[in-house]
Amino acid sequence: MNNKVCKIYTKRILFVLAIAIPLILLLMQAKINKSSDILKNDTSALLEEELEHSSASKKRDMLKPVVKLSMINLDSRISSIPSSSWEVIGSATGVSIGYDKEKNLSYILTNNHFCEDVFLSPLVAIILEDSSSPRINTPLGDATIASVLKTSGKLDLCLLGMTGYIKPTTLANDEVVIDQFDKIYIIGGPTGIFPTILETFVSGHLNRDQVSLSGLSQNGNDFIFISGIILPGHSGSPVYNKNNEMIGLVFATVPSYGALAIPINDIYNFVEE
Repeated sequence: MNNKVCKIYTKRILFVLAIAIPLILLLMQAKINKSSDILKNDTSALLEEELEHSSASKKRDMLKPVVKLSMINLDSRISSIPSSSWEVIGSATGVSIGYDKEKNLSYILTNNHFCEDVFLSPLVAIILEDSSSPRINTPLGDATIASVLKTSGKLDLCLLGMTGYIKPTTLANDEVVIDQFDKIYIIGGPTGIFPTILETFVSGHLNRDQVSLSGLSQNGNDFIFISGIILPGHSGSPVYNKNNEMIGLVFATVPSYGALAIPINDIYNFVEE
């Protein structure tokens, strides 16, 4: 009798264990999966944060090559007049496109229509300020004089040389595709306020026959037509694509709204001449 009771009791225990053990295992697996999901989410958040940081860092890299240019009366500099009283004749923007380590010389690209006054008057000079800090007033005392190395009135491009290092920009290749509605970034110093950063779009392309500006050649690639309000001082501002590559250089405004940029192909032609 006792043996029979023991057998029945043992069977009941085994039956309970057969049901309980799978349930325990399922609960443990669910807990492990939940922990994995948490870790996965944490990893995803970290990766997303790293990507955002990397993207922001790359965008800041677009700023480093850009400089503020001011044309001043040379007497102001020579006579040791405080920079706050320098006579500023005009302002523009430039962008570093190369650096010669042996000569310690940075090559700055801007527009010819800004540089040409240097040839017309020996009493003016172009001074350059980097993007290390915002500039909203007249040139600061740390500005550096730049020399005109090369110009082209037909392309409205001017190459300056400056002693010292300015990080060169990343130039898009000459086969880059620029489409209507492409998002672009423009960094410049309108009316001497530097830097201003614009996010806008490509409106399209304009044939040179449609643009009538004195001295501009009808030979060359189509201009980039930009949506956005462009002001005096934006001349020479680099135009970047979403890959942070320079695809053009602002040189003119369109009446009431918009602007035109010289495409990268013409920039290559100018530099390589």
